[in-house]
Amino acid sequence: GQALAVHARAVLDALESSRAALRNLSSISRGPLKLGASDTLATHLLPPVFAAFRAAHPHAELQLDNRPSPALAERVAARELDLAVVTLPLPGGTTVDALKQHPLCVQTDVVIAPPTHALAARERVSAVELTKHPLVLLDRTTGTRAWLERAFAQAHVAPRVVMEMSSLEVLKRLVALGFGVSVVPDFAVRAEVDAGQLIARPLANAQRRMVGLVLPPSPTRIALAFAELARATLR
Repeated sequence: GQALAVHARAVLDALESSRAALRNLSSISRGPLKLGASDTLATHLLPPVFAAFRAAHPHAELQLDNRPSPALAERVAARELDLAVVTLPLPGGTTVDALKQHPLCVQTDVVIAPPTHALAARERVSAVELTKHPLVLLDRTTGTRAWLERAFAQAHVAPRVVMEMSSLEVLKRLVALGFGVSVVPDFAVRAEVDAGQLIARPLANAQRRMVGLVLPPSPTRIALAFAELARATLR
């Protein structure tokens, strides 16, 4: 009788382990995922990742928060988001420094201008050269603007910013119309360059940036599932 009881207990323990595993799978497949990404990344880079996540977890609820990378990192640190896809490096800070950062792919930043602009004759453009032209830039809440400000400071030059905004799509349109030149990720202007609406030239001697993930110290299972798909899709 005692041996039978021991065997029955082992069977029950195994059954409970199986149920727990199924509950974990269900929590991944059906739980909400609070994800942060900038408009630029969500529009131009992440759609294949979204599609892969949807296919793998069709019943999961994706809740997308669109903000600049620095603000998203702060929200991950505050546990208001499960994770975020951001541009690295991030501005330093005690809360941000505690996050796990995982690079996904290189982000190549380019100078954009109309095809008839004088910069079209250049193979690459320096920060010093940029200051000779009116600039249309993303606003100071963005990681790109902070990165550019550091580049100008290191070159000991002052940019001439004539417009600033939060929308990259509006920015590209204004550059195409001749209001100024700008610096954007290359993946965000491929369509306009291919259509002959803009030219794109590398920014010389610029610090390399990456697109990456930021997660809290103890990420949720669904956040880890999304992170794994993002790595596999964007590598």
